[in-house]
Amino acid sequence: MIAIPGNAGLATGGAMALAAVVACIVSVATRRPGWKRVARLCMLASAGGFFVSGLALATALAGADLGLAYVASHTELALSPAFRLAAFWAGQEGSLLLWAVLTSGFAAGAVMCRKAVAGPGEAVTIAVLAG
Repeated sequence: MIAIPGNAGLATGGAMALAAVVACIVSVATRRPGWKRVARLCMLASAGGFFVSGLALATALAGADLGLAYVASHTELALSPAFRLAAFWAGQEGSLLLWAVLTSGFAAGAVMCRKAVAGPGEAVTIAVLAG
């Protein structure tokens, strides 16, 4: 059952990152600064989606939910909860999810702090961070 919010978080995170890139392209093409606000909000939603997905995997690992293939292949019931949580980055899928959670979180933080990305290349910076 935990797979549903995890997959929804992944889909949301990816779609919102793509939407942020598109909003930045529209902002540069039309010279309308309102699209940069849309891109910032999309970055925030992307980070939220990836965070929900990471939280779902961490919950499945901590609870030893062997119904998920990732949990079943990287953990055992005999492991302590700390070692089961460490299995988050034991496989390629978990490592990439952890990377997505961390980078989208840092990117959303940088984008929401206007001083970090302010200037004439703001839309390009947001698009690169979203990509």
